[in-house]
Amino acid sequence: MTPGFSTSTRIDLNQIGEARNSMLSIKLDQVSDSVSGQTVVDPKGYLTDLNSITPQTSGDINDVKKARLLLKSVITTNPKHSPGWIAAARLEEGCEVCPKSEDVWLEAARLQTADHAKAIVAQAISHVSQSVKVWLKAVDLEAEASAKRRVLRKALETVPTSVRLWKEAVELEEPADARILLTRAVECCPLSVELWLALAKLEDYENARKMWMMRGQIEEQKQNTEAARELYNKALKKNPTSISLWLLLSLLEEKAGQVTKARAVLEKARLRNPQCPDLWLEAVVVEVRGGKNIGLALMAKAMQECPASRILWAEAIFLEPRPQRRTKSVDALKKCEHDPHVLLAVAKLFWSERKINKAREWFQRAVKIDPDLGDAWAFYYKFELEHGTEAQQEAVLKNCVSAESHHGALWCPVSKDIENWQKHTEELLILVAKSLPVMT
Repeated sequence: MTPGFSTSTRIDLNQIGEARNSMLSIKLDQVSDSVSGQTVVDPKGYLTDLNSITPQTSGDINDVKKARLLLKSVITTNPKHSPGWIAAARLEEGCEVCPKSEDVWLEAARLQTADHAKAIVAQAISHVSQSVKVWLKAVDLEAEASAKRRVLRKALETVPTSVRLWKEAVELEEPADARILLTRAVECCPLSVELWLALAKLEDYENARKMWMMRGQIEEQKQNTEAARELYNKALKKNPTSISLWLLLSLLEEKAGQVTKARAVLEKARLRNPQCPDLWLEAVVVEVRGGKNIGLALMAKAMQECPASRILWAEAIFLEPRPQRRTKSVDALKKCEHDPHVLLAVAKLFWSERKINKAREWFQRAVKIDPDLGDAWAFYYKFELEHGTEAQQEAVLKNCVSAESHHGALWCPVSKDIENWQKHTEELLILVAKSLPVMT
């Protein structure tokens, strides 16, 4: 017979009063024992017949809590006493008896280590998926911010009207991403003054640039080109250093077929914001998209003004005629040896030359040095879709999800599209990869 469970030591713990008295006795014993520098609790007196106190209704939860306190004292002060652990495990049967009680699940999770608590909370969610407290406990159990975001996304899919969950999700994001979440939050919780105020404060924090951008983009979606142009120009008078606004106006003119105006916008932008690689790169790309041969000459000017720009070096490789690209890539690596954009460009170069093994090696280097660069993952995944095995494709998907990529000139327009706010990293990766050009 297991020590501590003999019939001579059985005590009926069904009554709350007896549990309370036992707890008080423990406290007194601890104070007494501490005089001699030791704290010892005899577990035998209250480890008997614990099956009798598993909750039968939600009203019995206070009994569960008291029993847990007793058991916690046993396993804390006498951790090698196996009957204590066995009794604690038996008490978990309460989760089976009252599976719809969030309090029972939360108490069960609280008694466990973090890893075991995660398993309990996962079970709890399957029974009380609308419980905000249980979802918040699941978030609290995660150590990494990326993991917390994943849990909160799932929680908001299940309980989209919870102001508390939206607030927790917003607090984990940078201002730009927080704005996207808050925009969706006020749609789901339109009566929450708190969320509306948070959105207003965030817009004020960003000096109203985002508001101008949003208004301009809304007009573009309505195909009101003139209204969008007017909004962008007004915004630039107030925010002449906003590179994003200059780029939006340039792109608007280009899409409207006004390439000359797009050039003029970018020239004016560079005068206001000298030595800005993003503005130079867009100027080059405008010429390349327009089929002009002046892209290479413009890139040379850009490199003179921004000689250490990594994004310019990465783009410069593919502006060269094919025979000179390898030489240009060597120059780029000398200037920016550990830059993910340059490593990605080299990987793409090998891909275009159908050197599959070398391309794969350089893609791996790029995502290793900066796992947050979504563009690198997207190109890597597209590469494996064309040249890899199913296992290699799955490996890229899995690693990208683990990395929780957030950045990239190609990644961000997809991930920040309001229509994609609920999409997970895996879905975003597939969308971005589909949008990429075929390497030639």
